[in-house]
Amino acid sequence: MTRSEYYQKNKEVIDARNKLWRNKNRDKVLAIAKKGTKRWIFKMKNEQPEKYKQLKKNQQERHHFGRTREELFALLGNKCDICGKIGKLDIHHIDGKGTKYKHEEKNNNLNNLQVLCKKCCRREDARRINEKRKDMWTLHYSECVICKKTDSKHVSFGICNRCYQKTRRRYKREYWRKHYGKQGVDNSPLTKY
Repeated sequence: MTRSEYYQKNKEVIDARNKLWRNKNRDKVLAIAKKGTKRWIFKMKNEQPEKYKQLKKNQQERHHFGRTREELFALLGNKCDICGKIGKLDIHHIDGKGTKYKHEEKNNNLNNLQVLCKKCCRREDARRINEKRKDMWTLHYSECVICKKTDSKHVSFGICNRCYQKTRRRYKREYWRKHYGKQGVDNSPLTKY
């Protein structure tokens, strides 16, 4: 009796035993499945590179939009919603929760997705960022971290130009003291400030 004949004869018993074993050993089942998938993908990568590229592209698109781009273009239309352009289109998240967010945080509802050309997509992103910045001194800070004022221009890391210059001078004085001693500090041009 061959394996297939034995299986056909005792199919219900074998399936019940397999199901029971899978329920008891979930971690082993997942490891085996993952290993098999990796082998299959590696084999495809070497033997069928075009098919592998398409698979990777579809996985990436499903991760970003919940569907492939072709499906979304078919549902939403094949032209820009703002200017009506037909070539070089992008899928745009209206609320901005797109490619930079984790999969759980993304909003891939059809009501939130929009077909835009590259130019309109950049404009929409810039408009959304500027709306965020309206009440902010910079993109991430509402005021200077050191002096808590907003009248001077932002330089870096939440520090205004005035505070940046002060810390820079202080750093240079300490550098002179450390490397040239007390006499070098008195003669340095930084003591005039």
